[in-house]
Amino acid sequence: MPSHVSENTELGLVPRLIAATWFGVTACIPTFFFFLQYGARDNPDFGVLWNFGVLPVLVAAFFGFTLDSRILDPVKSMTEWRAALGGMSIAVLSYVVFICWFSLNVALSTHPSDPNFFLLAIVVMIIGSKPLVVATVPVSGVLAGWLLCRLSCQAEFWEWLLNIPRINLTRANVLIALAAFFVTLNGAIALLLLKLI
Repeated sequence: MPSHVSENTELGLVPRLIAATWFGVTACIPTFFFFLQYGARDNPDFGVLWNFGVLPVLVAAFFGFTLDSRILDPVKSMTEWRAALGGMSIAVLSYVVFICWFSLNVALSTHPSDPNFFLLAIVVMIIGSKPLVVATVPVSGVLAGWLLCRLSCQAEFWEWLLNIPRINLTRANVLIALAAFFVTLNGAIALLLLKLI
């Protein structure tokens, strides 16, 4: 660890935003294939765009902000393989959280008094997912993690990451809580839009 970096610090806001943007943009790949496969590309409703476009991208960006920003942390050791595995984990976790979140939205907007409908919606979402859409999730995650690690190993970027201000754990947790609130707020918007469809 470099001598000027305190042990009890975390990455600051800027590297976290870079990781969030990186994984958010990566989530656009499966989202694109979703719209391509399901034909919603012709004239999609705003609620459909929000639920199947914005929400999965925000979930992936949130996990990039909170979990995979460690790829950019020069204090922690990271190999390309670990970064690729981390990227795949983030992509799959984002997909599962999105399926659960969307299924909850569907259950709350169509059958709010039937708790079993939520589980049925999850099963339908998993079974109804086309292989091309599902296959792009882990593949794009692996590539995103691997490429972000390669980028962070570039000499100029590495030096910038070493010299960027770091924050204490309390401030990092506040940033994570704010990001979680933002994603939750957008999930609530998705629910409202789903009720309007």
